[in-house]
Amino acid sequence: MKGGLMGNESEDHCLRRELKEETGIRHYCFVKTGYEYKYRWTREYIKDNNKFHGAHFRLFVVMDLDKSDRIRIDKNEHSGYSWVDAKRALKMLTYRDQKDALRFVLKNYF
Repeated sequence: MKGGLMGNESEDHCLRRELKEETGIRHYCFVKTGYEYKYRWTREYIKDNNKFHGAHFRLFVVMDLDKSDRIRIDKNEHSGYSWVDAKRALKMLTYRDQKDALRFVLKNYF
């Protein structure tokens, strides 16, 4: 899951907003990791009248999901979800930066 900051929004608030909007979950704990990644795109990208030439992300680990929260996927954002183990997740990820981020989490948080 990923999202972008809106206006002067803090990273923590952005995480909470995106989790609620995209999954419906409200009860969890999270850790802001020291993992960051920056990259540039070969073409300019325009979304919501803003121009982007690349992206920067900071990795958060979301844990201790409340089992009573029902996950409701925003169909405009995602086609679905599934719970998988780490080995399967690494196979499912397409991009190297995503795989590196998951490896970082597994090594440092589990």
